[in-house]
Amino acid sequence: MQFVPGSHREGALEHQELGLDGTRVLGRQVVQPESFDHRFLNVLKAGQASMHSDFLLHGSDANHSNKRRAGLTLRYTAAEVRLIEGYAFWRDPAVHCLKGDASGFWPNRLRPDGEHPEKMAGVYGEFDGQPLDTSTKFA
Repeated sequence: MQFVPGSHREGALEHQELGLDGTRVLGRQVVQPESFDHRFLNVLKAGQASMHSDFLLHGSDANHSNKRRAGLTLRYTAAEVRLIEGYAFWRDPAVHCLKGDASGFWPNRLRPDGEHPEKMAGVYGEFDGQPLDTSTKFA
């Protein structure tokens, strides 16, 4: 994985929407990525993880191996935290921990049964450019 050191201090960077063609996981990327010339390469071995701010500009080259590469994004925040403009889509899939949110700002999304990443498409859109079974929804 590559990181652009200090980019998290810039706040939310402008992104452009891109079609999902199987070469990327998300349908967007930062505008003018070539302008970020200072990058740090962090080689992760199988089973290792990276924990960093989601504002830290990061990414990786395409996986050309025949082995699966998987990523998992978890965002943890205290119930009293509120979202900045443009990030309301983070609110809807929230799942409460501990005592939850007495204010009701963060809805408590039911946890899905089994492992079905395609269910997230109902929240965020197409999943990695792959066709979806749209009959499957969150409970």
